Amino acid sequence: MKRTSFATVGLVVACFSLGCSSSDATQGSAAPQACVPGASAACAGPVACAGYQVCKADGSGFGTCACGSSDAGLDAGADGADAPADTAAQDAAGDTSSEVAPEASQPEAAVEGGEDGAMEDAADPDSGEATIPDAGADALPDASFCPAGMVQVGTFCVDVVEVTVSAYQAWLSTNPAPGLQLEVQCVASNPSFAPDSLCMADPSVCHGAACGSHPVVCIDPCDARAFCEAHGKHLCGKVGGGEAPPNGCDATQNEWLAACSSGTYAYPYGDTYGPGNCNGFDVGLNTTVVAGSLPTCAVGGIHDMSGNVMEWQRTNLAYNVARGGGFRDKADGLKCCSAQSISSNALAQPDIGFRCCYQ
Repeated sequence: MKRTSFATVGLVVACFSLGCSSSDATQGSAAPQACVPGASAACAGPVACAGYQVCKADGSGFGTCACGSSDAGLDAGADGADAPADTAAQDAAGDTSSEVAPEASQPEAAVEGGEDGAMEDAADPDSGEATIPDAGADALPDASFCPAGMVQVGTFCVDVVEVTVSAYQAWLSTNPAPGLQLEVQCVASNPSFAPDSLCMADPSVCHGAACGSHPVVCIDPCDARAFCEAHGKHLCGKVGGGEAPPNGCDATQNEWLAACSSGTYAYPYGDTYGPGNCNGFDVGLNTTVVAGSLPTCAVGGIHDMSGNVMEWQRTNLAYNVARGGGFRDKADGLKCCSAQSISSNALAQPDIGFRCCYQ
């Protein structure tokens, strides 16, 4: 909408009363310029592209943006092309400024990890990122890589929380066949995927409808492998595929450890133990809690990798490993690197659960 200033109205009234020449009236009614003719400025506005625009010859506004060009005014000829949306928005808001916006400066890219621009391996646990191990930009999957309920960590994905009682029971209701297990050792030693009945009788095991969101327990390493494989995933193992080394704390070789520690930290939340951050001995519950219910026990959107339950890893079946500590463990046992080695494929405990990875 065209605007008329109070000064112009006053001049018209004066001319009507006192009389004035046509040249005076014309001079007084000239519209103020919105910009300096021929001047260039960076495109602006909520949907503007990364280009430039040139002020029209009559100074009424900027011409069309030259998107993606470093040459100002490619689309803004002297014929006074329509002004872009941002100029119209300024008019609607009553912006009468005739100043030309300076050209937008490009922010310098932040570089971490040295002159070659490589990112540091370890992510700050408070940053909401879990990026270790870094296999290079070419190896990283796209944003749609991870299935629902998983978080990307470097080149693989990991479950946000432990597999829950309700999720495991839903799988059991499909009657999965133990004879179809991929590992020969599991076929021989694991005739059923149901949680171990003796283990389930332990007083620390949560029972009832309210326990559906707790991590499933009393399942053995073969059960855990079969569940993950049935869902198109795998029990967290070696980065890049296969079985993780049963010994050591090398996060570049171990998916579970990389996700828990961000590649460097003793606990998911940092190097200093926080009593009560995770569901361990110091909390005093002596049982599990709802998976993902402790925001102080998370890193990069991944919960409960310390405490609540230890978690099975995909290692050699002759040397099974559960990591991270459970509700019975104290400070040292709750470290990401903490590991319990169990030779039997059939052993199940009330403080051991699992989660899956994907690659």
